[in-house]
Amino acid sequence: MARSNPGDHLCLRGRRLRGRLDGPQAAAPPVSSSRDIPGDNPLAQKIGAIRAATVAAWWCAAAAALVLSSACSRRSDSRPQEARQRLEGVSLTQSESGRARWKLDAKEGVVNEASGEVELRSPEMVFFKEDRADSRVTADHGVVREKSGDIQMRGNVVAVSKKDATTLRTEALDY
Repeated sequence: MARSNPGDHLCLRGRRLRGRLDGPQAAAPPVSSSRDIPGDNPLAQKIGAIRAATVAAWWCAAAAALVLSSACSRRSDSRPQEARQRLEGVSLTQSESGRARWKLDAKEGVVNEASGEVELRSPEMVFFKEDRADSRVTADHGVVREKSGDIQMRGNVVAVSKKDATTLRTEALDY
């Protein structure tokens, strides 16, 4: 196949193939794809090299995308997450016949709906007798079990009686 300007270079997908065709050339047999070009043909070798580089680049890009997508994905836990609420300034009061029996205050509480418990930070519990504060209990942590009504104070628990200033210190106290 002869070209109008024998000095023109061949281009394949934006890549320039080196070499010139000087003078008239014999007509090449019809080719349906680059695979039909004989292996000793320099053009076939260049096309094969380009195809191999393209396939290798595609596989590298696919592998990189797979690695990146797996690194970015969150690990799923088979256990369902517990419903939790965080509260600030928790205050609970139990009364009987219109009179307060005790009042529980805490800086922070975390409600776990699945277990029916409220975990408390820095709880302070005041017990009343005849509408007057009778004793006070403080701790580092506490747990209120909603179903049973039990309250557990733990960590540096200090109970002080208002009447005679009697002090009790312990690591845990259940009510």
